[in-house]
Amino acid sequence: MSSSQERKIMELLSLFSIINVDSGIVRKAAYFYKKYQSNIADGIIAATSFIFKRTLVTRNIKHFRKIKEIKVKSI
Repeated sequence: MSSSQERKIMELLSLFSIINVDSGIVRKAAYFYKKYQSNIADGIIAATSFIFKRTLVTRNIKHFRKIKEIKVKSI
C-alpha cells in the first residue's frame, strides 16, 4: 500500500467513531437474537443502530431486513 493510499484510508477512518457495547446494546441485541434468530454479531450491529436511532447502512441487507425496528439501507 502506498503512503497516499494509507493517508486516504486514515482520513476516511477519522470520520468514524468507536461505540462501546454497553448493557443497553447487549439487552437489545439479545432481544433481536431471540425474536429474529439473528446471529449475535448482527444482533449487536442492529441493536447499536436502534439505540443510536441511526439508519444501518450495509452491503449485507438480507441479514437485517427482517428486523422491523431499524431502518436499513443497502449500498
